[in-house]
Amino acid sequence: VLMARHILQLSPLDSPYKIIAADINDDKKIDILDLVELRELILFNISTFSNNSSWKFIDAAHIFANPMTPLLEDYPQSIYVDLESIDMMNEDFVAVKIGDLDGDIKNYQNPTLSDRQKEKQLTFDIESVNQGVGKLYTLHFKASDLSSVLGYQFTLRFNTDQLEFLSVDSGALSVGDKNVGLKMLNAGLITTSYFENSPLKDIDKEEVLFSYNFLVKDKINSSNSILLENSFTKPEAYWQGDVKGELHLNRIAESFMGSPSGFELLQNDPNPFYDKTKIRFYLPQSAVATLSVYDIAGRLILNSQDDFEEGYNEILLTKGGVLKSGTYIYKITSEEFSASRKMIIVN
Repeated sequence: VLMARHILQLSPLDSPYKIIAADINDDKKIDILDLVELRELILFNISTFSNNSSWKFIDAAHIFANPMTPLLEDYPQSIYVDLESIDMMNEDFVAVKIGDLDGDIKNYQNPTLSDRQKEKQLTFDIESVNQGVGKLYTLHFKASDLSSVLGYQFTLRFNTDQLEFLSVDSGALSVGDKNVGLKMLNAGLITTSYFENSPLKDIDKEEVLFSYNFLVKDKINSSNSILLENSFTKPEAYWQGDVKGELHLNRIAESFMGSPSGFELLQNDPNPFYDKTKIRFYLPQSAVATLSVYDIAGRLILNSQDDFEEGYNEILLTKGGVLKSGTYIYKITSEEFSASRKMIIVN
């Protein structure tokens, strides 16, 4: 959040050490490439920086020519030691953690009760919809107060014996694949990071902000199916004015239901897509179904038929051949059911 606001000149970083910490790829400037790489690290999609060390140690006695342009200087990262000197106690370094723009590493390692008591809190209310084994389990995230919020991050732990993660869907917030880290899915962990350049407006507490979709593999035990994880991407929220606080999840409702017809065609994932996407649907019983893809003029450009099992199914579509950049309508048809949705292929 702090880096994004600095890049847009909404709230420039106010110290040379913060600016050095923001130069993630060590190319002597702060831009969108630094922001993208930092987000990948926060989401645990990468474990190290591509062209930088985790720390820089700067001679504490160094005075920057211009504190707002430290990246233009060759600042000292070593101190000459005179072995014959009797007193070296005044020599010191300033330790800069790359990516840590607010000094949070200190509080994270040594949290105190008084620090916690001062923090604001953002609570996501979760409504879950369980459609049964072999079908969808959806978590709808809502919040009663988002005013002045700039962003949030957290790690969600799910029971891999009961659930398999499928996708994230945006709602009132434009949450998508870029906001989630899926490198640790086998361990049942999903990392999330979201921020806006300007404060969020208050959204109705009944409006869905975003949703997580899972495939139900076995009977769900609601007490341990979904938990907030305090490791990895730390649960935090950020408000206007450089205010940071805790993030909590509150499960307010759980329902077990199927779709009205027992048949449902979901939005393809991802959408829009560059090279591949999944057409997702579920059937009330095993059946022969046909996937048809039409261009925006209504011309049939792809037709494929296959046998599908009861419950959740997906078909992988790959860009190329007749599928070029553009807008398309895809349709799933079986003997008893039919539904269609729009998808977009981009360059």
